[in-house]
Amino acid sequence: MTELVIEVEDKSILASLKKILSNLDGVKVRNNTRRKKTGLELALEDVEAGRVYSAKDADDLIRQCLE
Repeated sequence: MTELVIEVEDKSILASLKKILSNLDGVKVRNNTRRKKTGLELALEDVEAGRVYSAKDADDLIRQCLE
């Protein structure tokens, strides 16, 4: 099975487009729902972007937060 992804900017034509495509033989229309990222995926993105901090102890962490 071959998959074709179509990006539609004008949402007003989406219903008509789905109806037309669904009427074609052998074509199945399904909604593309985006998967929510897990906490681990978000954390790894933070690491890659450099949004991580380190502190030697709680006092150091509080001092960094207040700066």
